[in-house]
Amino acid sequence: MRFLGYKSILIFIFSTILLVSLTNVVVFKVLKVIADDNVLYFKLPVRNITLIYKHSYLLTEVREVYEVRNDQVCVKEVVWPIGGAGAPASVKDLEYLNGIVEVRGGNYVVTNAKYCLGGGFTLDTEFMIDWKLIIDGYEVRSSKEVELDIVEVSWVQYLLARLGVYMSLLYK
Repeated sequence: MRFLGYKSILIFIFSTILLVSLTNVVVFKVLKVIADDNVLYFKLPVRNITLIYKHSYLLTEVREVYEVRNDQVCVKEVVWPIGGAGAPASVKDLEYLNGIVEVRGGNYVVTNAKYCLGGGFTLDTEFMIDWKLIIDGYEVRSSKEVELDIVEVSWVQYLLARLGVYMSLLYK
């Protein structure tokens, strides 16, 4: 049996260095979502981030729509039912969202909101009932809070995370 020659060893070392250096190359920005122990990556631009939950003892449905703008997660639209504990008391309570606030069909409706939450934020789901977070058609579930953040990732990180999502879908 013959030992590997020095050329084979040099090729192996060069290939290993190349592969390691490529894993650190930032290829694109993503929306990173941490839910329980799962890490999900959604390549930007994300088309739709929607949070739906029931609020207060009246169990009224609230809908919040977000978008990614200039590497920040921003509120785009909010629909809050009028009345109930903790609900906005008037149109003025929603003006901080810097959008068009109207009363429509028993709801406060905010459109064209320009309120940004920054590059990332934590969604505290403790007081939300039957909540759903849907990102580009994928429903994110968690038993506790959900973290959303805009980050840069290498192609290897993205590929491994996407593979994990596909594998989890296969075994549901």
